[in-house]
Amino acid sequence: MDAYTATITILLFVSLSLPNTVAQAQPQLPDQIAPGSSLSPSSRDYMWLSPSGRFAFGFFQQGNGFRVGIWLVGETDNVVVWIANRDDPPVTSTAKLQFTMNGTIILTEQQGQEKLIVNANARASSASMLDSGNFVLYNGNNYSRIIWKSFDHPTNTLLGGQSLPCGGQLSSSLLEMVINGTTGRFRLNMQVDGNLVLYPAYTTQSSYWDSYWTSDTGTDSANVKYRLYLNKTGFLQIWNSSSDYGLIKTLNDAEEDQYTGNQTIYRATLASHGVFRLHAHYANNGGDKTIATFPKNSRKCEIKGFCGFNSYCTFDDREQFCNCLAEFRRKKEEEKLEKDEKDKEDDKKPQDAEIIIISSDSEAEENEDDADYVEFLAGYVPEEEQEEEEEQNPDPIEISSEDAEEKSEISSEYYPSD
Repeated sequence: MDAYTATITILLFVSLSLPNTVAQAQPQLPDQIAPGSSLSPSSRDYMWLSPSGRFAFGFFQQGNGFRVGIWLVGETDNVVVWIANRDDPPVTSTAKLQFTMNGTIILTEQQGQEKLIVNANARASSASMLDSGNFVLYNGNNYSRIIWKSFDHPTNTLLGGQSLPCGGQLSSSLLEMVINGTTGRFRLNMQVDGNLVLYPAYTTQSSYWDSYWTSDTGTDSANVKYRLYLNKTGFLQIWNSSSDYGLIKTLNDAEEDQYTGNQTIYRATLASHGVFRLHAHYANNGGDKTIATFPKNSRKCEIKGFCGFNSYCTFDDREQFCNCLAEFRRKKEEEKLEKDEKDKEDDKKPQDAEIIIISSDSEAEENEDDADYVEFLAGYVPEEEQEEEEEQNPDPIEISSEDAEEKSEISSEYYPSD
């Protein structure tokens, strides 16, 4: 073997021994979900995972029912970051999700009722659950044309790489997501005047007197098109999309461990008690840390609407809690949720509202939390109670509204912190 042949042999051996670095450097393509694919909460195929398994789209359990959403997969607890049709009641285990060629994802319930979960208004070739937490639909044979994405329809959470556009809004959940994802009592608005503002949900957006926090980034310029952006390194920033020098303000300071690469997932959530929180989720150990809050170091009593109607926030030593106004009594939020769900499912409601007064003086001595409560129900009377009332009072006596006001105790609910 001459020197030339030996050199060629050595080079060929070395080239075969080296790993395919070009192939390893290519980004991992998302798993493709083909039209015709379906999910069901009662089967093994109840979710579509992202390539790394960090995020999932599909059915998650809420009480005895199921909802459709996106969640951050945890070792012990999942964190729901998006919910479809969040104000609809949960569905049963017989429900089914179907991805169609028309760019829609349809939820079919037990009775055959269909509800639209995703509508791209275009023909879809595939869908993917991305590692960013964004669920997307594509048109064409490549991944370059996205025709729908969940990042454009946030509920109460922004993820790294996601924006809240000018005029956009986040709405808190009534309770924490894992318990109840129904639209809650607070909202975060990226206003057209450039201000990012927190309000109680029942107020108007135009009244700054009703807000309890603002970014102070407002401007009188007519060319403003500000957006809130959570970048992938954990900074909440306000950008002007219509300017070449777009960064207006960074809302949070850097943390010591804020630059930990792709092992950290950042999310900003408007919590059920009205605080906008920035979280860092550490994928390597499953830990979760709050790194910023808005308002900063806020007290519960400083959040407008924290206690709800007919109640006020007060202090007991260092503890802050809600108290009812005079002549009003407590009622647990869980009881209200159960009643609301029952009313939604009840197809036979009387046309005229009725007031049922229930006194519980005997129970007051045994249970201090529920002492002297009076429930105020409208439009629903159990059949058993109707039959008993008809037997005991065959000829009901009509009373005037003035007499009713003198004889009735009125109660209301307030919403305690979760």
